[in-house]
Amino acid sequence: MAMSKTSDAESTDDCSRSTTPNSTSTYQYSHEPFETFREKVTDLAHQIGTKSINNIVRLPGGSFNRIIAADLHHHDPASAVQKVVLRIPRFAADGDSINAPFSEALRGLEIQTPHVLAYDCTSDNALGMPFSLQTRIEGQGLDLVYHEMSRDERLIIAHELANILAAIERIKFENPGRLCCSEAVPLRRKMDDIDDPNSSKKLLVQGFGVGIGPPESKVVTETTSSLQELLSTQLNAWLQHKLSDDRRSFVADMFQRLKDICTQMAKLGFFQQRASTNFNVLYHWDLEPRNIIVGARVLDPYLNTDGNGNLHITGILDWDDALSVPAALARKPPVWLWDFSDDETLPSSILAHYDGDVDLLPPELYNESGTRLSESDLQVKQFFETAISEQLYGGSGPASREAYLDDAYGQGRWVRRLWRFARDGFSDSQHITRFKEFDRAWSDGISFQLILSLSLLLTHCVFARHTLLKIHYIDHRLLILALFFSLCLSNVNAKPPVTVFFGPPANAEQMILQRHTLTHLSIAKCFRARRYEMQELSAGKQTRLRGYTAWVLGDQLLGIDEPE
Repeated sequence: MAMSKTSDAESTDDCSRSTTPNSTSTYQYSHEPFETFREKVTDLAHQIGTKSINNIVRLPGGSFNRIIAADLHHHDPASAVQKVVLRIPRFAADGDSINAPFSEALRGLEIQTPHVLAYDCTSDNALGMPFSLQTRIEGQGLDLVYHEMSRDERLIIAHELANILAAIERIKFENPGRLCCSEAVPLRRKMDDIDDPNSSKKLLVQGFGVGIGPPESKVVTETTSSLQELLSTQLNAWLQHKLSDDRRSFVADMFQRLKDICTQMAKLGFFQQRASTNFNVLYHWDLEPRNIIVGARVLDPYLNTDGNGNLHITGILDWDDALSVPAALARKPPVWLWDFSDDETLPSSILAHYDGDVDLLPPELYNESGTRLSESDLQVKQFFETAISEQLYGGSGPASREAYLDDAYGQGRWVRRLWRFARDGFSDSQHITRFKEFDRAWSDGISFQLILSLSLLLTHCVFARHTLLKIHYIDHRLLILALFFSLCLSNVNAKPPVTVFFGPPANAEQMILQRHTLTHLSIAKCFRARRYEMQELSAGKQTRLRGYTAWVLGDQLLGIDEPE
C-alpha cells in the first residue's frame, strides 16, 4: 500500500528541494523562518571543523526532523565539495549521537546508508538546538516515481529490495532488543572526531522496555534469547506495569488476554517450527518507498543519449531506532511493491480497522483469483516472493517458498500482530480497537480450526480404517467438545478406532517426530493414543512406519492405517 505517513526525506532530486520558506513547518512546529535559519547554518561551519557551508536548501522533512541540504567545503583545497544533510529534531533530542557508531556498523552493507559526520546533542551551538550532520545520498525518493514505473522497472526494484533485505539480515545479534552504545558517548563531536574503525563493536542490545514515551523513559526489561521468551517477557512486564497503577485496570485485562493468546500460539507450535524464530537480525522497521532512494543506472552512455537509464536503489534512509528482532518479526511483506494504491481504495470492511500496518490486511486480498491486482502486479508479487525465498530460505523450490509465505502471511503475520502490542502497549483508543479486532480474528480462527478438524474426523471415520484427529489448539470448552465427539465415535462398533492427536499444525514429519499423546491427560484412558516413529515421509505418497501406512496430502497428515 502507498503509505501516507511522512518520514525524513534526504534525497537531492530537484523535485524535492526548495529554497522557499517552509511555511507549514514554521507554523505547525513553531520553527524559525528558513531565511534567518539559513544564516545560522552558515555560522555552524567552524564549530564542526570545516571551512564553510553553502548552497543551503530546505528539503521536505518528516514528523520528527527538520531536514536541510548543503555543501561542505573543507580546509584542504584538494578536497572535493561534500554533499550533506543537516537533521534537526523537531522536538527533544532523539539520540543521534547513538546513531554515530551505528552508522559505522551499517558500512558493511552492500547499500548506501547515511553516515554521521558530526553531531551535537546540546543547544550550545550556532543553531541553538541539537543536530546531526550526515552524508547525502544522491537520487530521489522511490515514493515519488514508483507509480510511473513500468512492470519491468518494478521487477528491478523488487529484485534489488530482496537483495537488500537479505543483506540487512546478515547483520545478526545474540539477543533481540533496542540498539544502543555500550559506552558513554560524547554530547558532541566534530567531523575529525567521528571516524572510529571500532565503532561497530560499541553497539549492544538492551531490552525493549515498557511504558509510554522515548526509550530512555521506559521501564527497562531484561534481554531475552528467543521469540517466545521475548513476547512473554514484554507482556508480563506490561501487565505488572499496569497493575502497579491500578489493579483493576481494563488495560491489564487486555494484556492478560494477550498472554493467553501467546500461550495458545506456543501450543500451536508457532515458536518451534520455523528457523526464523531462532536467530535475531537487524531490522529497519520503516523500509517504505519514502525511505528508499533511487537513481538512474546508465549502462551504456552511447545508447542512453538522454542520460537516463533504469532506476535502481541507491540508498536507504531513516535508520533511527533500528532494532534487533527475531527474523520472523522482520519478514513483513513489502505489499507496496504490488499494491501502490491509496488506502482509501481498500474494501470498507478492511478500511474500518486498517491503520497502515499491512499485517492487518487479509492475505486473500491478493489472491490470484481476486480483482485488486492486475496481471503485472501479480507478476511483481510472485517475482519478489521467489527472489526473497532464494535469498533467505536457500532455494526457490516449493518448501522454501512455503516457508517464506508462512512467515509473511501465515503464522508470522499473527506473531507480528501480537508483537506490536507487546512492544508498544496501549496509548490511545485506536490501540484498544485494534486489540478487539485482533482478539476477535484470533478466536474466529481457532473455532474454524476445530470445526475443520471435526469435519475431517467424521469424513475419515466413514472412509478410513484408522482416523487421526488433529486438534490444533486446546481450550477447555473446545477440548471437552472434541473429546466428546471422539469418545462417541470411538464407541460405535461399526466405526474404526480413533486416535486423538494433540499437536501443532506442523507438517506431517514434525507431527510424527514430536510424538504428542494424551498420556498427560487424566481422560486419556478413554482413547487409543499411540506414538509413531517416522523413517521417511513424502507428500502425496504412502510411506511405511513400522508397519503403519501414513496418508499425506500436501503437508497435512490425513490418517494412519494400522497394519493388517
